[in-house]
Amino acid sequence: MVSGDVRRNTTYDDSGVIEIVTSAAARNGIVFGSPRKNYAILEFDAQKLKVDLRSLKVSWRMKFSIPLNHWALP
Repeated sequence: MVSGDVRRNTTYDDSGVIEIVTSAAARNGIVFGSPRKNYAILEFDAQKLKVDLRSLKVSWRMKFSIPLNHWALP
């Protein structure tokens, strides 16, 4: 599941449902008085999902892969 939150990037793995949270707005403009650049790049291939969460905040940047035959966060 991919969901949106303009304020942050994060991930959850709850009961076998993986949630990737990133900005619903996905824009470089000013939101709530400060610039936001939270967005995700998702790449699917036959073996895995590659996730690249990008943000101005270093702690919200994540890059990882999820094998399709083992659907869990690393």
